[in-house]
Formats: sequence, structure tokens, C-alpha cells
Amino acid sequence: MSPMRRTFPCVSAMTAILAPTHSRATQTRCAVLVLGPDPAMTGGMSAVVGQMMRLDWPARYAVTTLPDTSRKSNHERWLARVARHILQGRVIETAIKENGVRLVHIHTCSGMSFWRSAVDAWLARRLGCRVVLHLHGARFDEFHAECEAWGQSLIRGVLRRADIVIALSQGWADWILSAEPHASVRVVENAVELPAERSTGFKQLERGTGFQPLVSGPGSQPVECAPGFQSVPCGTGFQPVVCSTGFQPVHDPAEFSAGAAQVKNLCHTSQVENLCHTSQVENPCHTNGTQPAADCGFLMLARMDAWKGVDDLLDACVQLQARGAAFELILAGPPGSAGDARTLARKIADRQLTRVVHYVGEVRGRQKAGLLARADVLVQPSHSEGMPITVLEAFANGLAVVATRVGAMPEVVEHGATGLLVGPREPHALAAAMECLARDADLRTRCGENARRVAETRFSPARFRDDLMRIYDELCG
Repeated sequence: MSPMRRTFPCVSAMTAILAPTHSRATQTRCAVLVLGPDPAMTGGMSAVVGQMMRLDWPARYAVTTLPDTSRKSNHERWLARVARHILQGRVIETAIKENGVRLVHIHTCSGMSFWRSAVDAWLARRLGCRVVLHLHGARFDEFHAECEAWGQSLIRGVLRRADIVIALSQGWADWILSAEPHASVRVVENAVELPAERSTGFKQLERGTGFQPLVSGPGSQPVECAPGFQSVPCGTGFQPVVCSTGFQPVHDPAEFSAGAAQVKNLCHTSQVENLCHTSQVENPCHTNGTQPAADCGFLMLARMDAWKGVDDLLDACVQLQARGAAFELILAGPPGSAGDARTLARKIADRQLTRVVHYVGEVRGRQKAGLLARADVLVQPSHSEGMPITVLEAFANGLAVVATRVGAMPEVVEHGATGLLVGPREPHALAAAMECLARDADLRTRCGENARRVAETRFSPARFRDDLMRIYDELCG
């Protein structure tokens, strides 16, 4: 890795690592220190920091990153986190002085992350640096609303004093300006790296092959999935776990395969608001009882938090299964407020979805790439959002997307062209949109091809780099 883009690994070794780079950094026109979560961690901010370190920066920039003090454990005490960040301040000061840093680029979101970033921004300004505050929070508006008046005043002060605040979309930029009209806001959309080639393996899998519910159990050992999806081991990220075969559906979804009378055309309901019968989507809801040749593979990639719409998606799958649509849903991501492996397995079984819905835990790297390559449709049923990296990854892999009209989603997903949009917290509408895509392979293909083209142009790493360079030149020029 080039010394101009070194990722500093830990606080204890930081000072020793930084010193040798002094002579190189001071020769550059703009030395930038990026503060944010470790790129090796799971999450959208980590992915963006990792992308920044992989960009092909011109020689006039020295871009380095210093991992922040993001929570290392769910059981860590609040005071321990504060203590770590106090020590981190000395490391940041050393990094700025030893490398001749002129600009500090801070990635932040809601809650403790924002207050930690506020301290970092104050320290950077005190040391004579310009500050870019990169706001990622999917629920930052809720965080602001829940603060007391003095907290809201502090938030507005941080936004106002930053040299530039980066918003992920025009909608978020408008919200920032409504909260603090004197903030200097720029819109920089996230980016995605394109996979070399998209495979088409998902549709060839038999329903239920290779996926079993995850159930945590003391003393158990991780067990790989059954043959059929060897690239994604069950329970990745969960220790210990075992694959359970103790859940059986009360009825077989195949019983509905010939039941044309049980299939209702939900595209004509007021809740869906003419979802499918638009000029762009020519009646894709073929609800005449016919079945596609193969299952439609749906995928959700997210932390299993309630605000991500996990329960809405499971309720939508109940309706989708009752209508006889041939589909399979994979839930992938670390546990959250919606449940862990055991809780999600119970929710799936209680809804009689064991044969068509599978939770595989947290996935990374090739395992995550394998899921994206084998899926047909990404589902993003969130109650609030920023600009999810997973949606852009779906675009890059040529997947259609079903998403809710929250955050940047209406600016990213074009209804009928790259996917379908529905209202948040509406399982009925979500089921109708999923049914449209499950029953119309041509619509899925068109949306996926359009999404891939959008990823290649609008969300390219080169565009992301150029947007950042314009900001850096404005502040360092």
C-alpha cells in the first residue's frame, strides 16, 4: 500500500507509524486526514472510508486515514469509550502535526458518533485545519428532534462551524439547511465498485437448499451449510451457532401453485397507489395464476434492526407466499433490535416461512459478493435511510431493487426503471411490489440492466473522487 494512503491500525502504534511520513506529506499540496470507522468493520461508513483509501488520488494529495474510537464491543461501558476518545485526541494531534495535515475529513452519523466527531472537529480547527463533516446518519433528523433545546443548539453550531458539510443526497442537504441555514452544504453521493462479472446462480438453487435457520446454543460449534450454497457458510459472524432442522412449515407453499382464485391483483388497491400500472411499467403484475419457471431470489443485506423494516418484510412474505409466488428470501446481516439468530428463526417459523426465508447471519467479502451475484432482487424496506451502500452494490450487480420512499431512496431508485418504490411500514404494498418482480422476469431483467448502467456512471468511484477533489481544492487552494 502506498505510504500516501496508509491506514493507521491502532492507537498504541500510531505515533511510531506517523513519524516517517512527515517529509513526504509536507511536500504535497493538500494533506488530508480522514477520521472514521475502521474500513475492516461492517457498515456503510466503513465501506465509504475503505473506498476513499482505494481511490486513485493524484500526486498532489496525501490522503491518510485514522480509525476512530467506534464501539469495539456491545458490552463496553460508556466511560470506557470516553476515556479511549480522550487518548485518541493526542493521536489525532500527532497525526496532524507530523504529516502537515491541512484538512480533516470527518465521517459521522447520529448519537455518540456525532458528539465524538464534534470534539474531533474542534481539535482540528484549534490546530489550524479546515474541516469537512461527512454526514451519513440515516436517522439524523430523528436524533436532532429527540435532543433537548441545548443539544439542538450544539448540533447546529457544529454544522455551522464546519467548513463544508457533505450530504448524501439533495433531500438530506435540504434538511441540513432547514436545521442550520448558515451551514455550507455540498451533495456528494456514495459510490460503488463494480464486480468484474455477474453470475446467475441463484435461480438454479432448489427452494430451501443450503439454508437452515440459525439458532444460538451454548457449547455448539459453527457448522457449514448443506450443499447448494457452499460459498456462504451459515452463521458467519455468530459464535457459537448451529444449523437447526427443527422447524417445519405447517403447510407446504407448493399447495398454492394451482390456486389461481387465491391470487389477488393487489396492484389495483389504494394502498399500492397504481404501483405497477404506470407508463414505465406496462402491467408487470401477471396475477393470472401462472408461475415463473424458477424461484425469484430476494435478498436483504442489513443489520437486523427494527427500523430497517425486518418485520415488515417478513409480513410481506406471508402475503407473497399465500398468493403462490415462487420466491426465496435471504436475510443477511449482524443481529440487531429486530432479533438475533434464535429470535429471527422463531419469527420465521411462527409465520410459516421456514422453507422460503432463511437468515444466514453476517456476511463479508466473498460471501457477501456470492449472495449479491446469486440474487434477483434486493429489498430495502427501511423506515428511514441515508444512501445505503447495499442498494448501490445491488445496482453494480445488476439487481432490481424494491425500496421504501425514505431518505435518498427516491433519488436513487427510479420507480419502474431500476426498481419499485413503496411507502415505509406498509407490508401490503411491499408484498405487491415484490410480487410484481417475482412474476415478471422481463421486468426484473430490465430494471437490473438499467441499474447496472446507473452504477457505472452516476455512482462510479471516479465520480466520487472528482467530487471530493473539488471540495479539497476549494479548501486547500
